[in-house]
Order: sequence, then C-alpha cells, then structure tokens
Amino acid sequence: METLYDAYCTAQRSGAALVAHVRRQGLKKHQIARDFRITQKEADLYIWLGHQFTAKLLMLAAEKQLSVSQLQVVAKAANKASANLVDKQALRQEFIHHAATCTVDELHLYVNTRVLEVNSGRAPRKAATGISKQADADGMGHIHAAMPYHEAKKVSAILDTDAKKLRRLNPNLGYAEALTHALINRVTAPSADSSPTNTPCFLFPLQADATYFADGTVAFTNGSTRPLKELVNEQLSDYGYVIVTALDENGVPTVATSYLCRRRNPDGGGRDKQRSFSPWQKFISTAEYLCCMHPDCSYPAISSQGHHLKAWTNGGPTTLTNCVPLCGPHNAQNDDNPAKHWHNGHAIKDPATGRVGWQFTRGGPIYHNKNPLIRKGMREWALAYYGFISMTPTNK
Repeated sequence: METLYDAYCTAQRSGAALVAHVRRQGLKKHQIARDFRITQKEADLYIWLGHQFTAKLLMLAAEKQLSVSQLQVVAKAANKASANLVDKQALRQEFIHHAATCTVDELHLYVNTRVLEVNSGRAPRKAATGISKQADADGMGHIHAAMPYHEAKKVSAILDTDAKKLRRLNPNLGYAEALTHALINRVTAPSADSSPTNTPCFLFPLQADATYFADGTVAFTNGSTRPLKELVNEQLSDYGYVIVTALDENGVPTVATSYLCRRRNPDGGGRDKQRSFSPWQKFISTAEYLCCMHPDCSYPAISSQGHHLKAWTNGGPTTLTNCVPLCGPHNAQNDDNPAKHWHNGHAIKDPATGRVGWQFTRGGPIYHNKNPLIRKGMREWALAYYGFISMTPTNK
C-alpha cells in the first residue's frame, strides 16, 4: 500500500510534467492558485517555467522526472549565461540531463560552475567602488563595491574575523555594526595581521618512495632516513608557510606536519591540552578542505568551526588528524556518540583515502561534499598526486 510519503515523492518527480501541462493548456495563475491551493505569486512560477523551455525540453524534463525546484535551478542558471557565448537551449538540455543524477543542492553547484565557465569567455567586468558624497537623512554615508568574487571573499574573511573579536568585547554589538567598525578600523588604522590566512602556503608532497613516520623522520626505499624539516628547508625559500603531505605507514595520504619556513615550527599537529583547536590546526584544516565537509553545504572552511571527528567528550584528542571544518549548524547536528544515539548522522573519515564525509545511516555509505572548492583543497590535491583519484571536473 502506497504511503502518503510515497505519493508525495511521486508528485515531486512529476513537477516537469505538471509545468508542461500548464503550458499546454494555457492555464492562468488565478486558476492554478485556486486548484493547487497556493498563492498567485507561487502560481506565477509554473507559468514562468513553462516559458523558459521549449515543449521538447519540457518533455525531456518530464521523462527525467525533474521536480519544479530542479527546473527552477536550471532555468535561472541558464538565464545567467551569456547568449553570445553559448546556445542557451543546449545548455538547458545539458542541465536537465545532469539534474536527473543528483540532488537539488548538487545541481546548484554544477550549474553555477558551468555558467562561470561559459561566462569566463566574455570581457571581464571592471571592479568599481562608489562612496556617497553626501550624508543621508540619518547622517550616514554609503559605500558600494563590486570586485572579483575571490577578492570579495578575502575581504569578507578578514572583516568577519575582526567583527567577531569586536562582538566578544561588546556582546551588545550587532554583527552588521561590528562588520562596519571592522572595515573602518582596517582602512583608517591598519595593523599587521599575524594570521596565516593571506600568507603564501606551499603544498609539499613527499615522493611515493618515501614513508612518513610519527617521530618526524622520513624513510626512503633505499634504506636512508632524514628529518622532515631538513627536506622542507632544502626545497623552499625563506618565506611563507608549508604543509607537508605524505603516505603514512598504511599507504594513506596524510598531513605530516606544517612549518613557518626557517623561522619556527608552529603547532600544526600536536595535542592541544584545551578543547579548542589552535589557530594553526584550523588553518591547516581549512587548507585541506576549503569548505564545510557536510555533503549539502558550501560554507567556507575559514569561517567554520573546528570539529572533533572523535568527540572531545568521548576522549577524542584535539589534534590535527581529529580536526575537520564544519559550519555551526552542521557541527551542532553531528551525532557525537553515534554508538548510543543516532539522529542526523555524523562526520566520519574514510580509512582508505583519509577523506572526510557524512554517514547518514548506521553502517550506510559515506557521502562526500561535491562542492568544486573541495577539489581545490589540499586533501583532494594529495589524493590526485598519489594516484588515488583523477582530478577531473566530474570527480566525486
């Protein structure tokens, strides 16, 4: 007997067929709103979607059992692509085929990446900043800036850190106000930033014939051993940071250590006696993954929390190998003691590759974040270097 849940799932997969029917019958929004028991604004969506696709593409979407949400993602993304650089109907067809193989969140990531690839061929937009010449009625001046997204994220990360510090000093300060004060402080009274966030960092893989041991030495297949720090300093100049990856005794890529080259050895992997991870541990974890490791999240790792893979309350150490970035909501959702309580699943490391993913059901598969940023992180880079994966756009 079909349950209500099963019936709803079937209805969701009939979204494209429903849009095709609305288009074919020429239904009006007031009729759709009355029959579906939705608002006229929501009814407008069905009519709008019907105009975004040809009848042939809607038939294809219906065959692929796309939902209304998936159609909406496809239509909005295709509209952002430059018509001078791509056939938009062909792009919509590509998106429809991909939508049939993934979730709505995964589809978002895919179409946004493809639109960026398409639009990269047009003349770049110039950065611009505007500052009001007069105060508004409340005595406020306004600043608006447009810049490359990676630059905006860099500015955001710096101001976010400063704003949080200001709020710790003054809990009554709202985040938006703290962010404004942080900007003013940075521009009018800049100070040296001791954080490694915007300092060069080298990713340094040891050759496959070398094995890293926990005592800080590296053994080669010819029988010789050398201190890891000597190898690093031979290769790198006298500036920047380095994160060294190597195959451990089990043949799994791992972070061996980190250094501030030829100056001092930061706490990159040692035990922190406190529950909180050190800034160095968070920095290396950020370089390793670049965003929250929950499969449905794209929150930047630099602003995420350091999560203990084995919970601190269960004896988990505050070490680099036990640290992974999770945003606040997903850190809170993690089942810290899955052996006793299982509700939302938990972050878990794949023993074969060292990849961190999310296990939703006890003993079930591990799902990994497919955000394009993950592929640019040190963990995926190391896996590709040592031949565990091929670094392709469709890599999962």
